[in-house]
Amino acid sequence: MKEVKIPYIVWRDGKPRFVPGAKLRKMGFKGEDLKMPDGKWMTQRQAEDWYRALCRKIERASASGTRSAPAAPAQPMKASWYSLYALFKDWLGSSDVRDLKPASQKGYRYAAEVIEDDFPAAWHSDASALDSQICQGMYDHLRGGRGDHAAFNTIRALGVCIQWGIRNGKVSYAGNPAHKLKLKTPKPRVRAASIEEIDHLVATADKMRRYDIGDMILLGCFTGQRQADRLLMSMHSREGGSIHVRQGKTDVIIEVPELPVLTSRIDAAKQRHRELRVNTPLLVIDELNRVPFSGDHYRKVFADVRDAAAETMPSLAGFRDQDLRDTAVTWLARAGCTVPQICGVTGHSFASATAILKHYLAPHKDLATEAISKLQAWHTGDKVKKAMPDAGEKPQRKKRRTQP
Repeated sequence: MKEVKIPYIVWRDGKPRFVPGAKLRKMGFKGEDLKMPDGKWMTQRQAEDWYRALCRKIERASASGTRSAPAAPAQPMKASWYSLYALFKDWLGSSDVRDLKPASQKGYRYAAEVIEDDFPAAWHSDASALDSQICQGMYDHLRGGRGDHAAFNTIRALGVCIQWGIRNGKVSYAGNPAHKLKLKTPKPRVRAASIEEIDHLVATADKMRRYDIGDMILLGCFTGQRQADRLLMSMHSREGGSIHVRQGKTDVIIEVPELPVLTSRIDAAKQRHRELRVNTPLLVIDELNRVPFSGDHYRKVFADVRDAAAETMPSLAGFRDQDLRDTAVTWLARAGCTVPQICGVTGHSFASATAILKHYLAPHKDLATEAISKLQAWHTGDKVKKAMPDAGEKPQRKKRRTQP
């Protein structure tokens, strides 16, 4: 890893040593090798933490007026160097982030890892040295190397982090350098599967004896719920032929009637759980290990099933579990459901559901054919109606001409 430039710390063959200047030596500070209590040399991050502690000692020594401090310092020495790593560390550990949903916290941590991996120099440099030009360059680099979504989300997280630092007096800027940049809002990912693709995906899961993955796939298609909410679905939440779900993201309670295909799959899952001697209220568990699925492990197993299915149906390559929610929306729409009805099942907002339908349904020839057929029926029916006399109107008889 690249050596960090930290004031008063010299690196020799990757080993840090504190070398105080004349001013610090007058205050009583002496040079030393920077090692941990177990004798190991400090890492870069540990050296940064040590430096911040040193700055606090310097402040206390200057303010206390001890003999070792200068007689009349113009002003106490303060820590002017505060790395971007330190800023992210403090922000991620703050209540602002801890109070967020786990998925949001994970996204912000991932953004920090991206910056550390792709921009080590900036990561270990003074956070206040960032400017709009540097941030724009970071975005352009990420967009070319990691894609639009990763670039957008990373720079957005950087902006939120810096704003927290400004608000809490950690850094000082005239304006947030990560704001008002030329960022391209990434297009939303919309991918809905066909009936044939889902049938093949479930059949592949069952063939691999991953019936649990097959259950999750069908739950996604016929309830439209997010992966995290499906993994928490309980046998106790089934009532009156419906599954009751409290969505983790919105805290909204959704009641989704069970289709027969779901009822049969859930009943089969209950029987397998009994045979495995697993006492669990969950609809779906990792049946191979007899434990609840973690999100990461489920995604890995789903990817294994997906990849196997893609060998014989290439269109499934790259298909994700999150696409099952889009699939549910489009299937409901193609079944003739209105947007409010769709939202009543999936919990989408009207705007989100409409956006999915806009991106996916418009190119479908079947919908255009059905629409034109309805137009033809209406148009023809209207013409016939106009050609027919009103049922309440009596036809006029022609007057018979009489001979003079």
